[in-house]
Amino acid sequence: MIPILVAILAAPADDVSRAELTETVDRLGVLDRISGNEGERQANAYLKKKLTEYGVPFDSYEMELYLSHPMSASVTVLTPEPAKLEAINHAFSRSTPAGGVEGELVYIGRNMTADPFDAPLVDYQDIDVNGKIVLDDGFPAPYRAFATERAGAIAQIYINPDDRLHNMTVTTIWGAPTPETASLLPRNPIVAMRRPDGDGLRDRLARGEKVRVRIDGIVDTRWRKTELVVARVEGGAEKEKFVLIGGHIDSWHEGVTDNATGNAAMLEAARLLHRNRDRLLRSVRIAWWPGHSPGRYAGSAWYADHFFSDLRENAVAHINIDSIGTRSATRYSATHMAELERFNLDLIRAKTGQEQKGSRPGKVADESFVGLGIPSVRFSKSIPEGSPDRGVADGSGGSWWWHSREDSRDKVDLDLLAEETDLLVAMTEGLAAPPLIPYDFRATATEMKEKLESIEPYDTRNLVSLVERFAAHAETLASVSEKTVADTRAFNDGLIHISHALNSVYYSRSGPYDQDSNELIPRFPGLAIASELAHLDRGSDEARFLEVRLKREENRIEEALREAIAVADALSGSRAR
Repeated sequence: MIPILVAILAAPADDVSRAELTETVDRLGVLDRISGNEGERQANAYLKKKLTEYGVPFDSYEMELYLSHPMSASVTVLTPEPAKLEAINHAFSRSTPAGGVEGELVYIGRNMTADPFDAPLVDYQDIDVNGKIVLDDGFPAPYRAFATERAGAIAQIYINPDDRLHNMTVTTIWGAPTPETASLLPRNPIVAMRRPDGDGLRDRLARGEKVRVRIDGIVDTRWRKTELVVARVEGGAEKEKFVLIGGHIDSWHEGVTDNATGNAAMLEAARLLHRNRDRLLRSVRIAWWPGHSPGRYAGSAWYADHFFSDLRENAVAHINIDSIGTRSATRYSATHMAELERFNLDLIRAKTGQEQKGSRPGKVADESFVGLGIPSVRFSKSIPEGSPDRGVADGSGGSWWWHSREDSRDKVDLDLLAEETDLLVAMTEGLAAPPLIPYDFRATATEMKEKLESIEPYDTRNLVSLVERFAAHAETLASVSEKTVADTRAFNDGLIHISHALNSVYYSRSGPYDQDSNELIPRFPGLAIASELAHLDRGSDEARFLEVRLKREENRIEEALREAIAVADALSGSRAR
């Protein structure tokens, strides 16, 4: 086990207060907190009142975010048998004109799997959707909805995978649009209906009936004023460095497990970390993001834009807190970037007794700092298969009430919430307290090499050679301790430099100066297009254009690796003799 974890576990208990957690959950859990509305303003006022009561310093930032509020929706069957069906609109769907949008219904299907987000693209050469309203299964995956729209559909209806209506966001754009991305905003009205109603329409189409429908819907999309509250717990000798804890303050409806419980844990962590701040060498910032769902993570993206240099130079890690304290949840999961794998798995094992394999973060859930290279680390606890509370998605612990009006106070397990709050505090102290930041780059080097060797048919031998050089340095760095380092502050600066440089190319296509879209992002995403070469004539213009793009991406990765090697080499020479 990492030595600092031994010290943390041996320290006096931090006395998580169930009373404080209960008060916050009860206060926030009665507010409709869609971002930019009065409920969110009241929630932020409560946070500021409690932080003041605890004596925790905080900053409040007012900004305007591009937010989309679904207002109303319905689907009317016109032929063969008229009927009006309940539906729900999605954030960033296009409003219909007066009189709605009418058209012939066509089913494209996705061969539903256990994952309702598993949405491979359709071959639209085989299915004609031009000028028609599309019926599809599952939750709307934004990239699939975008492809369907570009194939000529005039509107889209999604069949939720259960008999409930779940709120979703259908834009692929992360945060506010830019001139380069504004054209990607959805142009289709996109709604969802309950599974029994959707199955009825699908069955009619399967019988060969011609079904004509009308969609009516209003979505209010515009710039809205909102607020970001950020608590500050000041550390000691390296107080300019900080651990960033983030979680969204806004929700769909009252959103008790998504995310009033997470907000309560963050507030209690602020109280405890501030009380025990003498333990910390580095500082902690705790941010309650607005604009999570109706802005596609607009609040955290705003923070990444406006605190760019500070984050790039000083952020040690980002801990995302979302949908914790959910009743019936029994099994922890661990998500982290490679250099924090050992730390996260050891911590969860020590605190809970559960063994984890762990996984890498995707471009979801306010991971707005991936391009900056800030290592992400988080945990969650899920409802097991077979439980009556188990739903079809992973949100709110994998519950059936996720993103619905049923996400209410009775879905909370306060004992579990207290346990997870204690884990959050221990995780934060484990990153902010030790003399050396607990990164271990051996997993990073191993994983990078394996990924590069799997990329075909592009030649990655140059990059593999550089990763092998870095791997040797990673072994050396893993063997050091505060007793063998002459200047721990300078050493930590170097560790952060390495982490940010490598993560920016390994997990991000856009890098530090922009946001990747909300889609499935592979490792070394800039090289993912290499697989297309296998299907092209290597002498064709298309193939050679692609090779130019790949070479430029190779250069970007090479620069990051050489930068990491140079810093690691300097750190190896900085150890005390």
